[in-house]
Formats: sequence, C-alpha cells, structure tokens
Amino acid sequence: LLVAQVGVNLSRISNELDKLNNVVSKGQLITDEIIEKYVGISRKYNNYELKNAVLCKNYNKAFEILEYFKKNPPTSRDEWTGIIHAIIAYFEAFYILLQMYYNGKNDDLFLKMLGVRIFTDYPIYRKAMQNYSFANVVKAIHIIRQYDMYSKGGDGNETDEVELIREMTIKIINL
Repeated sequence: LLVAQVGVNLSRISNELDKLNNVVSKGQLITDEIIEKYVGISRKYNNYELKNAVLCKNYNKAFEILEYFKKNPPTSRDEWTGIIHAIIAYFEAFYILLQMYYNGKNDDLFLKMLGVRIFTDYPIYRKAMQNYSFANVVKAIHIIRQYDMYSKGGDGNETDEVELIREMTIKIINL
C-alpha cells in the first residue's frame, strides 16, 4: 500500500517509513490501518484501486478515486507522475499476460516474476481480458505514455494534474 501510493520517490518513501518507525513498537506488524492512519494513504482511494477501476472499466469507482485525489492532492509533481507510472506498469504487465494467454501459457512462476499476485491481481486481469482487446491494451499504453509526457510539461501546457489523469482515464476506459 505504501509503495503503491508514494511511488518511486525514495526520499518520500524513507520519510514515510521513518514516520511509521516512530509510531510502531519493535516487532509490531505494520497493517494497512496503521499506514492509512499515520501516512494518510486511503485503502479505498489509491493508485492500486484506480488501476483496478480502469482495468475493470468501472467509471464510477475511477472518478470517485479521482475526486478524492482532487480534494486530497499529492504534494508534489513526482507523486502525480507516480500515479501515471503505477497505471502504466499494470498495463505493461497486462500486455505481457495477454501475450502469454494468447500463446497458451499460464505459468505461475512467470506471473510471480512479473509481480502479479495470483490471488489479488490475477482475477482483475482476467476481468480486464473481457474489457480490452490486445490492440486496445497497446493503445492504452500509448495514451498513458502520452499523458506521462503531458504531466511533465511536455505539451507546453500547465494543465491541472487531476484533469490530465481524468482525461487519460476517460480515453482508456472508452477503448
């Protein structure tokens, strides 16, 4: 949950882990509830749940999460790009899973190497297989890369990050 929300900013991850270290006892298990309470990451509104909503084409859930992000925005541009990077990572894994599926391969070891959790992620990907053709997954990856560039100012426009992610989400879900 922590890494899914904070993204790739190692400084931020380190700061959040320091916070947790100060509030938990030695040997205490750090639960989702503790992360949510002390780091401020919602279990219901995070990158992981946004990815699930997009893969499952759940408009309502996706826009509920985006509305939460709008009201509780990440504090830096790195965190916004982290949201986009999380979504593209899932779509790239989905692309590979589709290739495996169409080639008749279903190798649990390979899924683990991809970072796909068999009991939590795989059912979402199976549902996504009903929603996206192989060609649409390729289009989605292209759209996400395009919006990644936009989020970094690559379009010469200073569009609000939430609006960029909202536009990207609409385009992907409508594939």
